[in-house]
Amino acid sequence: MSDENKTTGWDDSSDDRPLDPLGVIGWVIGSKYKVHSYLGGGGFGEVYDGHNLNLVEQKLVIKFFKKVQERDKFDKEAKILCLLDHPNICRVIDYLPEEGALVVAFISGKDGKAILRDSGPLGSDMLLKVGMTMTSALAYAHGKKIAHRDIKPDNIIIDKNDHVYLIDFGIAKVMREDATKTAYQALTPMFAAPERQSGDANYNPFLSDIYETGVTLFNFATNEMPYRNPANPDISEWGGPKAKNLSPQMKYVLKKATHPDPSKRYKSIAEMGKDLKEVKQVYGGKSNKSLWIATAAIILLAGGAFITRNSWMPAAQSAIDSTEVKEIISDIKDVIPTGETAQDSTNSAEIVVAVVDSSSSETAPEPIEEQNIKDDKPDVKQEQAIIADTPKVVATTEESKPEPPKPPPLPNLVISVVPDYNVKILVDGVEKSPNKKFDINKGTHDITIVHPDFPILADQVETNVDRSLRYNLQDEFYLRDIIKFTIGAIPSELGDAFLEVLFNGYGNKYSGENIPVFDLQKLSGKWQIRFNILNAQGRSYPGAVVDSAVTFPFGGGPHENINKGRSTIDFGASKWQNVEPVTILVYWSKK
Repeated sequence: MSDENKTTGWDDSSDDRPLDPLGVIGWVIGSKYKVHSYLGGGGFGEVYDGHNLNLVEQKLVIKFFKKVQERDKFDKEAKILCLLDHPNICRVIDYLPEEGALVVAFISGKDGKAILRDSGPLGSDMLLKVGMTMTSALAYAHGKKIAHRDIKPDNIIIDKNDHVYLIDFGIAKVMREDATKTAYQALTPMFAAPERQSGDANYNPFLSDIYETGVTLFNFATNEMPYRNPANPDISEWGGPKAKNLSPQMKYVLKKATHPDPSKRYKSIAEMGKDLKEVKQVYGGKSNKSLWIATAAIILLAGGAFITRNSWMPAAQSAIDSTEVKEIISDIKDVIPTGETAQDSTNSAEIVVAVVDSSSSETAPEPIEEQNIKDDKPDVKQEQAIIADTPKVVATTEESKPEPPKPPPLPNLVISVVPDYNVKILVDGVEKSPNKKFDINKGTHDITIVHPDFPILADQVETNVDRSLRYNLQDEFYLRDIIKFTIGAIPSELGDAFLEVLFNGYGNKYSGENIPVFDLQKLSGKWQIRFNILNAQGRSYPGAVVDSAVTFPFGGGPHENINKGRSTIDFGASKWQNVEPVTILVYWSKK
């Protein structure tokens, strides 16, 4: 890009100057693409719109990489996209490696996130169209060993003619012989599969795409998420109240696609698309009668096998079989219609109930006749009589023995800490007061110092004699690096609640307006970290609970799952080096 190609796109004196993080508005790149205005930031780059000087009517999107060190990732994205030629995948027009720019077709439409925000859930026809489009486009990409890995409503665009596009293969990767080997960890936590969020390096990206597709379609249908805690989904909590509006067939497809266990999802995105094609109604309605009768038959066979085995198997095995039958019923209950009027279906339902309930109505064993029971218990009255006749033994007074010598006094210990405010001292896990003498057994003891302004200090000391210990935390940690933290909350709309962030028991609370938090800095080292949801008075918010908090290494680094929002993490360990900043997302819910 040369200065002679640069033109002024706005009046520099105007306060309404457009946002331009790269300073490229008005430039001509690749000798023919003029940059117009800034659209926003993407996974690996900044996005602008523009046009082709040789084809003025051709509107374009131009994507620049953000950092020099990300050029290789950007180069891979361009090569991946150039491999894809599908009517529902955004087409690549040009790649300019010297400028670090990718030129793609401009789509005049709205992305799914904006549609949900402005209009709410999609109608039945459009939802099915989006579902069929997504599965078709992904089946094409998967056939070329390319996984998308960031499927979400933001990356679905519907143009003015209702044509659906899947965009932003920015974190896609070509899978060679082994499709489970992946390199990048970029993801959108609310939509990513649990095996990705847990940091599993060997996850199957194609099964992960199926999960993200299912979550995205559920979001399009309900404007909600299928799981209360996306980082640790529980299949028994799938759907929530909004899922009741979905038809049994639609629930079956989405529940199978979003199963937390990858082995229980669809085996391929094409298989999911085939089932979607059979869905006749998205909202309400009943499942296909033939599917219902087949389902009842499956339960009947399972129940029959259960009864047959129960006739000779021990009780423990019978309990296992009963559980298996109940799991089968649970897996398919979403496709069983209620209020079925067909006679054959009603009879099938009655048969199923009779089979399943048979486990709790087995014929009771005949009572054993009383005369056949041998009573081995002694006669209580006879035993008491024997005890009563036993003569009492009168104890004689013995000469008092001399008292043993007293043990030597225990050594005592005094611990002082600088600075001494809000400090907690633990000796072998027991809290002790600073600057106060206390007795202690001889031997080796673990000392832990917890202070709100410093990492946790751990020490071991010998106490065979009286000792006085002094810890100056400023001297102990003065050479430590600073670690920056970014804290976010999901959902981020806290309302009248506050997110409390505590390091070593002390911290601050933040409202929804202050989330995400960007200004947290701590010395590298081990910290007790905790998150709470509070009301305006600083007390626990009624009904609100922190499910978990998860570190997401967008720039590389470790993945930690902070169960129930509390844990102790060594942010000074070698695995945290070069992670800047440490990003933590707090998942919480309110009943």
